[in-house]
Amino acid sequence: MNRKKLSAVLTAALLAGALSTTAFAADRLPTGDASVTFKKAIDMTDAAGAGGVLGTMTFDVTGAQEGDLPGQPEKGAALGSTDQLASPTVTAVFARGADGSLAAESDVTVQFDMTQFTEPGVYYYRLTERDPGIAGLTAAPAYLLKARVVNADADDPDGTSFKIDYAALAPLAGGDKVDFIANSYTTYALSLTKRLAGDFADYGDSFDFTLTLQDPDAEKHMASVTVRTGEAGAALTGEGTVLSFDANGRATITETIRANQKIEVTGLPEGALYTIAEGGDDAAKYTTDWATPTGTVEDTPTLAQRAMTAADADITVTNTREAAAPTGLLLDAAPYGAMLALAAGSGAVFFRKRRRGR
Repeated sequence: MNRKKLSAVLTAALLAGALSTTAFAADRLPTGDASVTFKKAIDMTDAAGAGGVLGTMTFDVTGAQEGDLPGQPEKGAALGSTDQLASPTVTAVFARGADGSLAAESDVTVQFDMTQFTEPGVYYYRLTERDPGIAGLTAAPAYLLKARVVNADADDPDGTSFKIDYAALAPLAGGDKVDFIANSYTTYALSLTKRLAGDFADYGDSFDFTLTLQDPDAEKHMASVTVRTGEAGAALTGEGTVLSFDANGRATITETIRANQKIEVTGLPEGALYTIAEGGDDAAKYTTDWATPTGTVEDTPTLAQRAMTAADADITVTNTREAAAPTGLLLDAAPYGAMLALAAGSGAVFFRKRRRGR
């Protein structure tokens, strides 16, 4: 296997589950008499915590243009035409299965109208992906599809009946043959760290945080994110909680943490919206300040809705409970109250000595 082919195989293997073990060899696509099938994959390498993408991705299929063909095209090479296609568009669909799972690949089939071919040959077509309109998902570059048309009956060719017996796919800009077209999905992490301050802060107190997440797309493409809790300053591991989005693109979860612990949500693309509300009996005893990437929000139990940028969002929420200022009223409480009562009964008089300031 030469270096170029090895590179292509390694690239495919790194698609984080995007291609199954039943994928076809990269130099040849599966064909029917009038069809060619390739795989549409989503590269989740930079989408830790995300459960995948829901929705459709559409390709426009047209005849290749002058200059699209390889530098040394094979004998019989020709530019395909749109009328040779059963449809000028093909679509990849990413949906949940009956068990709720979401695959990271989809089969896409290009159908041909074989009555539009007049002779055998190698025909080239261009596949151009439309902008998927999915937050965090990049559009794939254009690809060149090669289909070889032969007589339907090689032993008795009639010059009118044809079929496809070979097809291949490669980037239009040049590169190795592949059996998939991949989009890269990129997401980020939202972390919330709890701190306490003040003389009366109790490090045994617990605080409830309700996180409300909203899909940034009108058609709702986010499948799920992952939520973990643990000690602040440490990398959070383990499976965590998979939080799915409903049909309205909304997901809500409440987690309880103490001082110096954190909540982390991974799998949020740029533009995803979030709101955080603090609650619980212990929280009612404190004031709440939020240190966010864009500044501090003071004295409110709720951090109003914000949007993820193209970076991780680290938020620190500090609850403060200060000691009450001493006043003369405290003299009515024990042990001072008992001392005053004893003094009144004996006729003794007590004087408070003031401390002179330095």
